[in-house]
Amino acid sequence: MRLERSVAGRVLLSALAAVGFLACLGCGSTEVGGGAPTGKRGEGAQLLWTSGALPGSGVLEGSLSHDGMKLVVSLCERTWQDGDMERQTLWLVAPDSVHRITGGPMDRHPDWLRGRSKVAFTRTRAGPAGSLTSAVYIVNLESLDERAFDLPIGIYGPPRWSLEGQRLASCAGFLDDASPAVMVLELANETVTWAPVGELVCGAAPPAWSEHGDRILIPGSYRGIENQIWLARPDTGTAREVCSTPGEMLLTGVAFGPDTGDVSFSVAFPLWSNAGATQETAAPYRLPLDRHKLTRVATLTAEAGWLIGVPLISADGKGIATASNKERQPQEPCRAAILWSYAGVQGRIPIREGYGAGVVAWSRSSELLAVSYEGEDEARVAIYRLPIRTHAE
Repeated sequence: MRLERSVAGRVLLSALAAVGFLACLGCGSTEVGGGAPTGKRGEGAQLLWTSGALPGSGVLEGSLSHDGMKLVVSLCERTWQDGDMERQTLWLVAPDSVHRITGGPMDRHPDWLRGRSKVAFTRTRAGPAGSLTSAVYIVNLESLDERAFDLPIGIYGPPRWSLEGQRLASCAGFLDDASPAVMVLELANETVTWAPVGELVCGAAPPAWSEHGDRILIPGSYRGIENQIWLARPDTGTAREVCSTPGEMLLTGVAFGPDTGDVSFSVAFPLWSNAGATQETAAPYRLPLDRHKLTRVATLTAEAGWLIGVPLISADGKGIATASNKERQPQEPCRAAILWSYAGVQGRIPIREGYGAGVVAWSRSSELLAVSYEGEDEARVAIYRLPIRTHAE
């Protein structure tokens, strides 16, 4: 199945590398933004809590606890640099506390094991001959002990726990001539299963497990020409391509639908008017695995003069959320909002003037949304409960 676009030669954003080098930028420097969505409105998102000030220049991504009262985030530290690398560390954030839990140098892509005190993440270091390598780690939130694994040297994408919490999946690229592959790590005995994925370049969007743990979706790019989604089966160590989109789109997330097992994915891409004005759009799609019909589920579109951020898809594939930041002019304060859509209901969460915004994480139940907002001198996170009915209910 290939998703065609009528506009050729336009590039929204380059494909994200496995380590996901997103700029650590504050208000006025961020590349994201947007406008109000259309469709049935879901007003009344409830603010559950807001963190204290975080000691960094940007929140990169995060993972919520089961009850939504804690959040692990990857944070760019403001003042520490090693060569060209700004330190990125993991922090445990709660309504009344903020604690650093890892020391870097580049710790990204946390995934909190449901109901437990373990968080999987990737750590990137300088490798041989000036290269960068990354590996998968687990940190215990109570003891802060870290666990590493004996894996081939390479670049490992965001890790994701299986629903039963006994396995980790990550897409890996290697420094030698070995083909990229999906890694499935059995925690009990540290055995590894590999499923080759052709020439896929694994991106910063994480893999997704099916409900029964027998299938894994892997997003990535192919030679910079197109994005691809592969389906891997851990029991057989095999994988196949199920969908591709043009390279001008940014593939930002994948998910399995809980009711049908269909593949859902989110993309961001530009719209170009006859007058040449630019708008940007984020959209989730749903693709049945029989490949007969591709359905566009929703659209979030930026207003003129606003830019749209990297959209995140919910774990059940029914929701999408993105930041909406107005292009800033000299002496003009930041203006931002969060746009979201879930199962046909759409809403907009305004952000206080003077702050830029970003979407950090959905909860696994899809009812909670973690967002970041950043001013000239501070960054914070806030947790909202959306006015929706989810599959979990």
